[in-house]
Amino acid sequence: MRKAMLTQRRKMLAYYKQVIDKVSFSAYLFEKEMRKAVRAILPDDLDELRDWAFEKYESLYRSILERIFGSMLPKMNFITSSIQ
Repeated sequence: MRKAMLTQRRKMLAYYKQVIDKVSFSAYLFEKEMRKAVRAILPDDLDELRDWAFEKYESLYRSILERIFGSMLPKMNFITSSIQ
């Protein structure tokens, strides 16, 4: 049973990554789907979603990502502040 739940969680995360990739041409749709993903996936997967989104879309949608993941940014700020 536990293994099935973990598999389902991974599928949800993969599904939302795929949807976000498909709508990334539009800032409005990108933000809308990213917010849905944050609400739908489990807290354990938020770090992975955040890291993936910043790695892939920071140059296009940094302000959107900062709004969505604002409370989770200290980990990311550590990385960017050490570069400056």
